[in-house]
Amino acid sequence: MMMKRLDGKVAAVTGAASGIGFATAMRLASDGATVIILDLNEENGSKCAAEISAGGGHAAFFRLDVTSEEDWDSLVEFAKNEYGSLHILVNCAGINVRYALTEMDLTDWNQIINVCLTGIMLGMRATAPLIRDSGGGAMVNIGSAAGILAIPIRLIRRQNTAWSGFQSQPPLSLLTGGSGLTWSIRAP
Repeated sequence: MMMKRLDGKVAAVTGAASGIGFATAMRLASDGATVIILDLNEENGSKCAAEISAGGGHAAFFRLDVTSEEDWDSLVEFAKNEYGSLHILVNCAGINVRYALTEMDLTDWNQIINVCLTGIMLGMRATAPLIRDSGGGAMVNIGSAAGILAIPIRLIRRQNTAWSGFQSQPPLSLLTGGSGLTWSIRAP
């Protein structure tokens, strides 16, 4: 039997119950990774894990609110207890807002910032020590081309512009500790 490139690796994917997160989880599994499906949507997240398992892969659903430090800490404990390691974190959870700024209230704004910026930071901060202790790995943050393109009137994951700027700065090495970890942002 031929080894796959991610055999023996454990990956966690936020927003994996649908869309790009789902496709990312499926791809990681097809490349041999054990995948932890992270999402608030228990029904679709469990279906994703079941689909991976039915195809011969290894997956588990873990309910996670990316804005909760406690949930991130619980995920790290789960990964340690179930798999003994974590090698890959893909931050794919996000909120798309498709209406004018003048129609947005502060509650909407804060939810976007909490999910799409703070959630990424919390995930990277919580998982970095385990990824490092697992021999190193990768953190991939999914953004959006809309975060860097001028799209009139609408706010569509514009927080990615802020995250892209933060991620490109040297202080991020302080967040990850700098040893054995790589990080990147992808903007489909």
